[in-house]
Amino acid sequence: MIFKNRKRVERRTSGVAVETLTQLIDVVRRVIELLEQCGRQENAHWMRERLRLLQVGDASETLACTKELHSIVLGMGGLIDISLEPRDPLSLSANDARASMDELADRLYRLTSE
Repeated sequence: MIFKNRKRVERRTSGVAVETLTQLIDVVRRVIELLEQCGRQENAHWMRERLRLLQVGDASETLACTKELHSIVLGMGGLIDISLEPRDPLSLSANDARASMDELADRLYRLTSE
């Protein structure tokens, strides 16, 4: 049983290093949280679907998801361009939200470039 689980993990992460995948999952979770704090539910939902694929998808799904995530960082409508207006500006300012998203987008871009 343990061997089968190990084999599944190796197959699922082939093409994406396990450490990179762990970091990528963390960044995607943080992006989702920030999007939700800024009322971007549709974007958060899309990211949640990709998070699920990263967590349980097979190797081809993980690789496709990684490429998809890489493509949504830059450009019009990308994470770098998206408008962020926190629902509770007392707990998170628009400037802090933008700075956080820029940092997360940079990490996401670097992790999906590998």
